[in-house]
Amino acid sequence: MAGRTNQAPYSSSSPSSSVPISYKHDVFLNFRGEDTRSNFTGHLYTALRNKGIKTFIDDGLKRGEKISRALSKAINESRMSVIVFSESYAESPWCLDELVEILGCRESKRQMVRPVFYKVKPSDGAALSEAANLSGWPFKDQNESRFIKRIVKEIADQLSNSKLSLDEIRDPLVVTATEVIPRLPPNIVLKETWSRPAEGYLKINYDGAYTVRKGGLGVVARDTKGRFVAAKCRLVNVESEDEVVAMAALEALCLAKELGWPRVCFEGDSVRVVNALQTSTASDDSDTYSFSSFSSSSSSSSFSQIISEIQYMSRSFQQSTFSVIHQKANAIAENLATHGLSNPEDKHWLAKPPTFLEYSLRIEKSTSSYC
Repeated sequence: MAGRTNQAPYSSSSPSSSVPISYKHDVFLNFRGEDTRSNFTGHLYTALRNKGIKTFIDDGLKRGEKISRALSKAINESRMSVIVFSESYAESPWCLDELVEILGCRESKRQMVRPVFYKVKPSDGAALSEAANLSGWPFKDQNESRFIKRIVKEIADQLSNSKLSLDEIRDPLVVTATEVIPRLPPNIVLKETWSRPAEGYLKINYDGAYTVRKGGLGVVARDTKGRFVAAKCRLVNVESEDEVVAMAALEALCLAKELGWPRVCFEGDSVRVVNALQTSTASDDSDTYSFSSFSSSSSSSSFSQIISEIQYMSRSFQQSTFSVIHQKANAIAENLATHGLSNPEDKHWLAKPPTFLEYSLRIEKSTSSYC
């Protein structure tokens, strides 16, 4: 899941990350100085500091041809990075070097990363590749003071809920410290690459991304040859991570009904949703942990209602299975979920995928094997 939605990878080969990291800064600000230092970013920095959020801003550090050691160290010692995309952001080699370092920390340390699209659209050239698909804040013609207050509040909320071990943190999700992180049985090893469905089946991957009281749903359908069939993403109002992931699973079922496939494999990487399943069937050498029915034992009534609806809809297929997979094998659904979180309009693609997924789809198709 952005994803969270979700927990850290459940693989016996995954390195342990249960020891909390010591951070020097709460937030690292990445921005184009000549665009926003004396206005938006300067005001954001002041507001963050006034809120008690330890914020690093590059205030006159010596610039070289490459990112300085001081900046690299500051990025690595920050719990979250905020990228302020502006009109001439992409023209700065230093901004781009910092961006590469930030995305590296997101991958290796699961650092939280949130972009601000300041008077640019996420689809503009300044909003580059991977970072453009993260959950962020688009600034349009609005009150800048209120916009900054909203950003500071959401950052404060996310930071206060993220002082956990790395197993419990996954950008852009917010996980509360009182939640129990479920685990798969130790004999289950999840395959890290996406697999094609068996002959005659459609496979739909689903994921959800959650931030304060809103979520993004992402689902993608592919056939037995690994070809793209359809995808959807949209923004929803939700109260919890569990709820948005369950809604993503329900969205996957709805997409399967729309496409008219009688036999469907549904895959997601949220163990919380899987723990709502009642009956399990798995073998020691299985790559996935599959379940045949759901229970509504969650304390959330909304979550329980969604689970019940999924259970009811599942009966309308000739055959349907739900499986837990490794987060790496669910990357495209996660990408769609974070895209949905950043875009207010519902998106639906049929036969031809969105451009921001084309490369990832080609890679997964070329490296996939059959289930």
